[in-house]
Amino acid sequence: MDVRREHWTNGLCNRIFAIRGCLFALTLILPSSGSAHTRTVVRHPLFAYVANQGDNTISQYRVLRSGKLTPLSPAAITAPEAALSLTAGPGGCYLYAILGKWTVIAAYRRHLTPVARPLYASPDKIMKYLVLPNGSLRSAGLVRTTVPHLQALAFDPGHGTAYVLNNDSRVFQFHVRADGSFAPLNPAYAGVSLHHGAISGRWSLEYRFLAIDPQHHALFTGAIGHQMEEEIGYAQVFHLGADGAASARQIYDAPPGGGVAEILIDPRGRFVYVSPASIFDRPVRGGPGIMQYRIGPRDRLLPIDGAAQSAAGPGVIDPRGRFLYILYDEWNRTHIQPYLIQKNGALKMLPSTKLDASASSAAIDPSGRWLYATDVGGVSLFRILSTGALRMSSGTETPAGADPVSIIFMKRS
Repeated sequence: MDVRREHWTNGLCNRIFAIRGCLFALTLILPSSGSAHTRTVVRHPLFAYVANQGDNTISQYRVLRSGKLTPLSPAAITAPEAALSLTAGPGGCYLYAILGKWTVIAAYRRHLTPVARPLYASPDKIMKYLVLPNGSLRSAGLVRTTVPHLQALAFDPGHGTAYVLNNDSRVFQFHVRADGSFAPLNPAYAGVSLHHGAISGRWSLEYRFLAIDPQHHALFTGAIGHQMEEEIGYAQVFHLGADGAASARQIYDAPPGGGVAEILIDPRGRFVYVSPASIFDRPVRGGPGIMQYRIGPRDRLLPIDGAAQSAAGPGVIDPRGRFLYILYDEWNRTHIQPYLIQKNGALKMLPSTKLDASASSAAIDPSGRWLYATDVGGVSLFRILSTGALRMSSGTETPAGADPVSIIFMKRS
């Protein structure tokens, strides 16, 4: 059976694999007057991938209907450098990993014996992987971007474009070719204003966060840094033109005493939530709260009435736009704080869930039924109840590589 499904980015990928069994299909016989008609329903398996920055690997899994992750063969592939984050390309044909080198500092054991100890990883390249029909990844080489000091990557399927944020204040923009490579747009990048509000004088900024409006109208970036001894940050809005080219618009300061840990946009492109965090990557409860906005005309962010919620850190919104979840640390243990997204976009706090370890990231599967959190032990699985509360699934801690920091889901279409 030849099932042909062409998308703008993965037409080449489908032509290669369509007849080799990358699609699971179910044939239905539909009754009608005098004859039988058949209809093919294509079911795409769901896969999960985890970036492990501690051992330069990417773990790969099949996602079962129960939410459980089962390792593929091989269970992980080796990356050239530390895998810091993962991004799914449009159409499900390619996965992109931001890689970096560890900065090593000198440490000492007893009796002043020197030993090298990794401190942090500096992103420096993007690796492209072809997603095979069975979910396994195959290296497709480095993506040539010439972007210095890159920080984050995002795709806009509506425009067929990719955006790369770097830490000297620019968003580089590209058209994504059918083979997954990048071609620069004109202009090649959009800049931001460095001197705004409290950001002046002696300051240092890192641009780490990039998010796309699901309605394909706007792009959002976030910065975190410090000025003298005070932590600062801000979010900026870029308008996306008909060709996907970005142009800088408004800038919004983060609350005093906090940078930007995450920019979250609800799936229908109505609301934006800016979650603050420390420059030392230790989001805590009781610090600056989540900033809540409604997206207004000309992509303006209009504050939503209501007190800012106190838990702040990295987070995720469920695919239906009902609930928002934030990770925050308290006494070296991570809590997952759920919020109900009300009709006007205001957040209502729900009971939190405590983890046994410190988690680094969270993701929700496309069905919105399961939340996954990466921690030092691997990947923990939680069932999302109808109320938004979480229930941990017993016996579902899935091993990953060393220091997992990012998890994403993909369907091979």
